[in-house]
Amino acid sequence: MVQAAKEYHIDGVLTFCHAGCRQTSSCNRLLKDKIGEETGVPFFAVEHDIADPAFASEEEMRDRIEGFLEMIDERRS
Repeated sequence: MVQAAKEYHIDGVLTFCHAGCRQTSSCNRLLKDKIGEETGVPFFAVEHDIADPAFASEEEMRDRIEGFLEMIDERRS
């Protein structure tokens, strides 16, 4: 993924992680650290519990995603 991030000049990485999945959470952390160290590309893992819609409100998710997009916009400038 680091090589692809460099080769394609990506602006950011967005992944999904089920809140109860330790394996995905661990992998996302490793990817975030590695991509951040080697490229500085913003990384955002959307963490949610698909069985419990009360885990995060729509507004909360919107705010987090908008913050991520703002980081990308700032980096482009």
